[in-house]
Amino acid sequence: MARLLLLLLALLLPLPVHAEGPVRISFIGTMSGPRATTGRDALDGLTLAFDQFAGRPGGAETELTDIDDKMTTRVALQAMEKMIADGVRLFIVAPADPDTLPVLVERATQAKAFILAVSPSPPKLAGKSCSQWLFSLAPTVHGEHAAISQYFRTVGYTRLWLAAPDTRTGHRAADTFRRYYGGTIVGESWSPPGGMNFDPSLNPIGKTEVDGIYLLHSGGMAVNFIRQYGAKGLKRHAVLFAPGSILDQPLISASGDTIEDALSAGPWSDDTDSPVNQRMVAEFEARFGRPPSAAAAFGFDAGMLLDAAFRTGANDPRKDETLRQALRTTEFPSVRGALRFATDQFPLTTWYLRQVVR
Repeated sequence: MARLLLLLLALLLPLPVHAEGPVRISFIGTMSGPRATTGRDALDGLTLAFDQFAGRPGGAETELTDIDDKMTTRVALQAMEKMIADGVRLFIVAPADPDTLPVLVERATQAKAFILAVSPSPPKLAGKSCSQWLFSLAPTVHGEHAAISQYFRTVGYTRLWLAAPDTRTGHRAADTFRRYYGGTIVGESWSPPGGMNFDPSLNPIGKTEVDGIYLLHSGGMAVNFIRQYGAKGLKRHAVLFAPGSILDQPLISASGDTIEDALSAGPWSDDTDSPVNQRMVAEFEARFGRPPSAAAAFGFDAGMLLDAAFRTGANDPRKDETLRQALRTTEFPSVRGALRFATDQFPLTTWYLRQVVR
């Protein structure tokens, strides 16, 4: 009888509480190949943010792993599948290929896992078709084309030449720009991916009445295009424009004097005067030896958002509604000043017209 009573008391006593372990976060992004800066800069920006609080956002022990998707949707999805099977429910993603993101969002939604996107998203992920599991620190890919188109209409740039890579991404960007631009596209030049000789693209421009060139090449192709555009004296003939995601500091640094006066529209600029932004830029350059890009800024914002949300006590991705509410509503020190999410959990974005000056 005494043994039975002892057993009953043991069953009624509370079980010992065991620590849940660290918050596990998986970063998946493009960190190799011609567009490696997308994931590399985003990860470095995220790491820099985590350094602000000794790698413990919100004071929580955190385990951060990073995976290179090699700019392949299949590789990115396989990595996510493996991490989900291993119990990870919080992802930060920066694929260079926008088509990768919808696939990852669909899988994460099925698994009830959170995604913080730090590279631009296809418009179909925003608005009414948004997922409650996706928070985007970056705007949609069409935003920068819409913003620069508005500037063209305002100042009267009505005749443009379009220069782009002959790829699916290039054609999609061109289609988006055409949809917003109200002027005349007097000519288009399409270059094979990886091509570095732009004579066939540039020679016709000098013989055409144009106000400017809208450049959709990126990376090394963009650098070569700009240098050859300068060597042919076309800077006196047509102003150079590009999306802000292309015309960033690394590209400016590599392009020489020709890039001076070029214009772009972007959701962030390294010279905005908020203290958070100026500190981030200085610390990024000191640590990594290069200027930050917009991808680095978005990665940094993701880290600061997690810190602010976790400080409310919402640091368990399995308590999904608690964490979701904290991510939606908690104020955090963004490099872009006050940053708020719309109802689709995409940022309400201020677009800046940026000019390259010495």
